[in-house]
Amino acid sequence: MAFILVVDDSPELRQVYQQQLEDVGHRVATAPDGHTALDTALQLQPDLILIDLEMPQFNGIQTLTALKTDPGYHAIRHIPVVLLSCHTLPHQIQQAFQAGCEAYIVKPIDPRDIIEELSLLFHSDEFGALSP
Repeated sequence: MAFILVVDDSPELRQVYQQQLEDVGHRVATAPDGHTALDTALQLQPDLILIDLEMPQFNGIQTLTALKTDPGYHAIRHIPVVLLSCHTLPHQIQQAFQAGCEAYIVKPIDPRDIIEELSLLFHSDEFGALSP
């Protein structure tokens, strides 16, 4: 199973995503914002970062751009990033992919469906399946 860093400014959503991912066997770390996410990723080296696009101060695009381009994050640049957002306009999605995300998931999404979406996006059973 994977080690996933969940980044969201909502404590409730962090907790829900964490529980759903842990329920299928993943290890999960969380961060409340982009700055903390980058520090946590450097320290813990997760397999995947799941990050909300809309966060105050340092949003998902800014975090992703720093991760992929800042020399200080060279050691973790390879970590795949999945952005979560309620934005569906083509230019917003294009901006996310230009910044370097591997996938873009439109919210609202049932947290239980996150595992299924990740499995489909990465063509792998590594992300597990929810038990009934």
